[in-house]
Amino acid sequence: MQISVFLVERAHATGPTCRIMLKATVDMENMLDLFNVKPEIIDHPFVSSFNVVGGEVEFKNVSFGYSPEKAVLNNVSLKIPAGHTVAIVSSVRADVHKSRNLSTC
Repeated sequence: MQISVFLVERAHATGPTCRIMLKATVDMENMLDLFNVKPEIIDHPFVSSFNVVGGEVEFKNVSFGYSPEKAVLNNVSLKIPAGHTVAIVSSVRADVHKSRNLSTC
């Protein structure tokens, strides 16, 4: 009797881990399936590559939001010199929300 109780307890304890591993396996299979998707846009066989010698990227008075009441960028101007990399990072509050969503997947 004690052995069967022990086995049932172990099965309940490992159930969540098995579900997580199964979901991860399915997610990995879905990701690997993407390698078999044919691209919709294909370069012409005679397209030559080009070499960018200089230049810069400039944004002037850019505003963006998912909806009018949820502005993410408001009148942002930014000039990025050639050869530099810039990252726009969200606020800490938004990152916490995103990581909370990721942890419940």
